Amino acid sequence: MLVAASLDAASVWHPVVLAPGFDFAPVFTSRQVVPNPSLRPAEVTFTNEHSRELWLLVADLRSPSKPRRFRIKPTETVSVEFERDAGARLVETLETRGRVEEYAYELPPQQLNDVSVYEFFLQSVAIDRTKRGNGKIEDINWSPKSIGIFPIPPGNLLRDKVTIDFYGEAKSESNPGGVRRLDMSRWKIDNTVPKGLRVP
Repeated sequence: MLVAASLDAASVWHPVVLAPGFDFAPVFTSRQVVPNPSLRPAEVTFTNEHSRELWLLVADLRSPSKPRRFRIKPTETVSVEFERDAGARLVETLETRGRVEEYAYELPPQQLNDVSVYEFFLQSVAIDRTKRGNGKIEDINWSPKSIGIFPIPPGNLLRDKVTIDFYGEAKSESNPGGVRRLDMSRWKIDNTVPKGLRVP
């Protein structure tokens, strides 16, 4: 015989004699994750609607230390292909007194990528102020400034052939401190003086 007790609102315990067989707890006999049918990769076009060159770090969350790198000048675009996780089903099988029951739970698709955006701006200018130099620009240095980081939507939330204004997307996140680290040794920076550049 199995007896259970419950506590009511008045803090009084009430014993209850359970029916025969109630004391048989279900036993898990199997548990497996069944992937949903795979999704085709989605192609995303990133467009630079900003007035300056922008740098992108496209990180795979499964291997975030090796992001894809892109430099995109104003009005230019770049197309990037993204894998999409389709989610899965968690299937559990239980057995109670010889009876087998199966339960399935949907597991949502996982986010696989995020994008960090940096702005490429003029940091310093070296000018020859001597009489002979006559104010000639001798050297310039460009430097990146973080704008923000935004997620690539998971699963079907990421539409194929979509175009993203990535500067506006990163700016709207208001998280410039959350971007992935930029390894400057992996970038080739052109420090030549742009034609027509004038400094007072």
